[in-house]
Amino acid sequence: VSRPQAERLHGALREVLDGDELEIAFKPLAHSRNSIPNADYDGGRGYTPVGAPGAPAAALAEERAQAVALFNHAWSLLDLPERSAAQDFDLIHCAHASRWHWGRAGGPQEWAIGEWQCSRSYAVLGRAEPSLVHAQRCLELCTEHHLEGYIVASAHEALARAYLVAGDPIAAR
Repeated sequence: VSRPQAERLHGALREVLDGDELEIAFKPLAHSRNSIPNADYDGGRGYTPVGAPGAPAAALAEERAQAVALFNHAWSLLDLPERSAAQDFDLIHCAHASRWHWGRAGGPQEWAIGEWQCSRSYAVLGRAEPSLVHAQRCLELCTEHHLEGYIVASAHEALARAYLVAGDPIAAR
C-alpha cells in the first residue's frame, strides 16, 4: 500500500474507530508485505506466523491488537439492528481480517473463534454456503486441537445456524 493510499484509508477508518484504537489496529497498513516484521513468505502456506519462535514481541502484540480490534468491530456490526450494504461488506472484511491476524498471532482457540465469527457473519447476511464452510472449519479445529467447552458448543451452534440459513432444519438439529 502506498503512503497516499494508506492515508486515505486511515482517514476513512477514522470515521469508524476511535483515535487510539485506529492507531493500534491499522498502523501496519502503511507497510508493504515485505516490511511486515517476520512476514517471510514460505512458498505454499503464505507468511510465517508472527508468533513463531524468535518473533519480535512487539510484532506479536500488534498482530493481536489488530485481531482484537477487527473482531470487536465485526461484533459491533453484527449487533446493529440494520446495516447498509457497505456495512455488510465491512462485516465480512473485518471478520476475515481478524481471523487472518489470529492465524499469525493466535492459537487453535483463537482460530476456531475466528472461524465461528466468519460463519456467524455470513449466516446473519443469509449466505448459507460460506457460513457452513466456516462452521465446519471451526468444528475441525476443535477436533484437531482437542478444544473443549464453549468453543465446541459454539462450533455446533454455527453449524446449526448455517443449516437453518440453508433451509435445512433437520440438519440443524
